Amino acid sequence: MGHALNKHFLVNFSDEQWRETLEPARQKTIMNVCELLSTRATRVAVKPFPIAGGNCLSAGSFLAVRTALTNAGLPVAQVKPSTMLAPYLGKNWSVFWSEIDKIAPGILTDFKIKYHLHYLPICLLVIGILSAALSQYLDIRILLLWPLIFIGAVLSAIILRALLPPKKVQFGDMETFGDLSRLVEKHHFEIEKSSRVAK
Repeated sequence: MGHALNKHFLVNFSDEQWRETLEPARQKTIMNVCELLSTRATRVAVKPFPIAGGNCLSAGSFLAVRTALTNAGLPVAQVKPSTMLAPYLGKNWSVFWSEIDKIAPGILTDFKIKYHLHYLPICLLVIGILSAALSQYLDIRILLLWPLIFIGAVLSAIILRALLPPKKVQFGDMETFGDLSRLVEKHHFEIEKSSRVAK
């Protein structure tokens, strides 16, 4: 867990520091983890971008999103706010989630993933079970091979589906990079508002 948190928050706490923070497990809490992370972890700043003599938070949010994804290795350096998200998700959806979560934690909790061959493993499994039952009922020994064939087909379908990128990934109602940027902008506006109220 410590190694994963180091990677996610771009920090370098030692194993000993994580051990002191996480153990004994029945006594340590998430507050201990947060206190340790807060000593080094930083959050990406979303700053208004100067446009036509004014400062635009929407533009700043878009540039923060694009920069974070570009630094993570995704080919989004040339995208515009009107660019559709779908072609850039697929196998990269987890990178999107991880990087956007660093800018605006918690805004991508609503997402749906649709895989290729979605119902094929279930269909093959049902056919295999029916074949096994039929072979027992009719006492036809050759049908005993069918369950093995279908079990192999089910496992192959599951492995193939795992290797293929998702057919479709949808983050809430967002369709474009502009939609994503506006959600980031809203998140930061609410944080700034809360900070002013607290002061």
